[in-house]
Amino acid sequence: MRDRQADFVVDIEGELEGIVSVGPCRDDDANGAGEVYGIYLSSNLWGYGIGIKLMAVALETLVSYGFDEARLWVFEANERARRFYEVGGWLADGGTKVELFDGFPITEVRYRREL
Repeated sequence: MRDRQADFVVDIEGELEGIVSVGPCRDDDANGAGEVYGIYLSSNLWGYGIGIKLMAVALETLVSYGFDEARLWVFEANERARRFYEVGGWLADGGTKVELFDGFPITEVRYRREL
């Protein structure tokens, strides 16, 4: 059973257009924080406020689970996503990690925010 985890989708006329997943933070130093595991929205829906609403649902859910801090990881080179998070009150905390995606190393940076 997935304790304190949730997935929410954006369904428009039967088409999956977005998703956000949340739950307990998986970092070694999580100290009881929650995490936005991933948030994705079809690019044809960018600029309509749907991503903001999707993130709001994610954060409200983490609060309802009793978390007082949230974290997420984002590709370092994903400037658009990083701006989205920063406008939403997220701050890069200096944490980084390198993951292999299709055999290529990709640097990710960690963001945090109070809930």
